[in-house]
Amino acid sequence: MPRNASAYCEVGRAGYCSPSPRRLPSHRFRCRIATVAAAALFLWPLACAGQVACLNVTTGREIWRERIGGFYYGSPVWVDGRLYCISRKGEVIVLAASEKFKLLARVQLGEKSYATPAVADGAMYLRTLSHLFALGGKK
Repeated sequence: MPRNASAYCEVGRAGYCSPSPRRLPSHRFRCRIATVAAAALFLWPLACAGQVACLNVTTGREIWRERIGGFYYGSPVWVDGRLYCISRKGEVIVLAASEKFKLLARVQLGEKSYATPAVADGAMYLRTLSHLFALGGKK
């Protein structure tokens, strides 16, 4: 893709790959590194410069857009109705993954992070430059 090109979210019916899927322009989000989070009928793009939005998959309509601060390389992750985002400075932002913007928490990891949270077997893994944190899972 050319350096100054806009990115698009390809949207079709669930479980169906259309030869001409509808395109939702995401150029307003400058979401060039992170992948969008998706669940049910919603997409949540996260811009590198700390702006997150909620889009309706069916209509393409923007439901909300908010600035959460920070800069991001990692992608947002959806877990049990929440979005988890880690800023490059190592701040975990937790948002309600819903039609209304709601900031649930801000947690400092203590050092930089350029990673996307990983989820497996009931645990969430958060990687910083020199540590790996495991939250939840079997004890």
